[in-house]
Amino acid sequence: MKFLHISDLHIGKYVNGYRMLDDQRYMLERIVEIIKEKNPDALLIAGDIYDKSLPSAEAVELFDRFMTEIAGLHGKTGLKTFVISGNHDSPERIGYFNKLIELNGIFTDGVFEGVARKNTVECDGERVNIFSLPFIRPSFVRKVYPEESAKITDYTTAVRVVLEHSDINADETNILIAHQFVTGSETSGSESSLGTLDNVEPYVFEPFDYVALGHIHGKQIMGKNKNIAYCGSPIKYSKTECRNKKCVIFGELSNGNLNLEEIPVQPLHDMRIIKGTLRELAENPISDTYDDKTDDYVFAELTDENPVTNAFSTLENIYPNIMGLEYVNRKKSIEMTPEMYGKTEGKSNIELFSDFYKMQNGKEIEPESVKIIERIFKEIGGVHDETD
Repeated sequence: MKFLHISDLHIGKYVNGYRMLDDQRYMLERIVEIIKEKNPDALLIAGDIYDKSLPSAEAVELFDRFMTEIAGLHGKTGLKTFVISGNHDSPERIGYFNKLIELNGIFTDGVFEGVARKNTVECDGERVNIFSLPFIRPSFVRKVYPEESAKITDYTTAVRVVLEHSDINADETNILIAHQFVTGSETSGSESSLGTLDNVEPYVFEPFDYVALGHIHGKQIMGKNKNIAYCGSPIKYSKTECRNKKCVIFGELSNGNLNLEEIPVQPLHDMRIIKGTLRELAENPISDTYDDKTDDYVFAELTDENPVTNAFSTLENIYPNIMGLEYVNRKKSIEMTPEMYGKTEGKSNIELFSDFYKMQNGKEIEPESVKIIERIFKEIGGVHDETD
């Protein structure tokens, strides 16, 4: 079986006030192109279709257009699509008309019903079971299995109980689509926190040959067999993701052998960090190539020693999609440690001030500045030396 794994589309998301619909439209078109190029048997969408439970009409329309294209590919190639809800989605909305759209090879699993839903797909004479498990919390599982509530103490035990009640034969070929935070994965900073005990231990996924995960926005492959994977979001949604490379995962699973390929995806507008003084960034803007466009989403880190008037508007004229500005000069970034303080006994006020200046700025104070400080101290009666 060949499959394409995507997740965390977050259609309709705003980042720092910027609407991302054009970028999401471009990315969905690219995913359709990849499907046509790779011709997978199954498309696995691991949750967080939308960014909120009540998505905008434009967001729903965009995903509807995407799914219409996918349904057309089912008619031509037999592609089957499996969709689950994530923690941002409305489960009821994801599962709307699910019986009807199954006629077009699209299987949605929005509302948790106590088990991981099983669908069996035949590819080249081999049967593959695809299980769908929407995002769950321990409280969801306790309601379904009240007689087992005492042992459902966290996310790990919640998932374990659900899978124990699911129709899983470990001797068969099994794929799971889930939307949880698995122990060992690292967040990128743009995911919504689910709490401090929301992780699921990897051992509960042992019956599966591949686990297609959603929720984490950065690509990660884990597990002792390297078969538990986050493909990550196809678009960057925070400053912490600026240096990440985005991809979707294409996999081939045959007779228990798993091969994974990371297919890079280039966004319509990249999200990057630009750094330098205001003059440097204004007078020497990045070249207008595909990789370094001035209309990318940028976060500016200014190294000017002091705040500059109208810095944001100045940069906005050059980088129209600037998302934020921060000063990262030495004054702000220096870390104070006990060693930097040194001994203070017997030092004059001028010496103490000079030490403080060096600590803050990383250089000695200018002699002219010392004279000014001395005059100020004398005027306020604060000059003394060690012999006083």
